[in-house]
Amino acid sequence: MEAFRKRGIKVAPATAVMPMPIRVTHFDMKQVVVLRSKKNRKGIFIFILLSFFIIVIIFFTETILGVNNGPSPGDLLTYFVNTPTYYCYRPNFQYVWVNEDGNKISIATDENGFRNPPDYLKAAEVIVLGDSYIAGVNTVQDSTLVGLLRIAGVKTYNAGVDMFSSGQALQVLKSS
Repeated sequence: MEAFRKRGIKVAPATAVMPMPIRVTHFDMKQVVVLRSKKNRKGIFIFILLSFFIIVIIFFTETILGVNNGPSPGDLLTYFVNTPTYYCYRPNFQYVWVNEDGNKISIATDENGFRNPPDYLKAAEVIVLGDSYIAGVNTVQDSTLVGLLRIAGVKTYNAGVDMFSSGQALQVLKSS
């Protein structure tokens, strides 16, 4: 501290409130030596090693015990299929999705690969396009936007898919 004062640099205690930031005009390598000590290197090594073991334990817990939320990225191929212009869920497919709260949500798709009862498109008055907010795979059917509209008496077709873009929604409209 004294070396800074001799050079004319203002030094304030850590608890002092300063109205403006201090400009550092000198960098003292003696202060950096503490960061290069063997004790700190050993501590950093132990931190990295413990972090690695924690990641390994989490990985084995999820894979061996099957503790996870929903499908793994490799399983997404099971749930999504590509059409010539957009992707959708696998048609006429049923699966159970586990949401963040641990609730099991039963998902069933129609012949077009959307979350609707079979042959529902013919009776629909409204088609709702969108992404996961419309598809609502983390929500029971009656609590989704489309489910609430159906309860209100509007014959609504759910054309939402996770990660859908506006361009893909437009392609669904063109192909309908």
